[in-house]
Amino acid sequence: MPSPSQFYLLVHKFASMTIIQSWSKRNNLAQGRSILRTCIC
Repeated sequence: MPSPSQFYLLVHKFASMTIIQSWSKRNNLAQGRSILRTCIC
């Protein structure tokens, strides 16, 4: 089982990715994808 802090980080990461995805749809998709890759790596 992940600890509460690890779970929070996971939720935070997922939320950030969702925000970036919705932002990239509104703006430049290619730019948003490169930002997403940076966040994952």
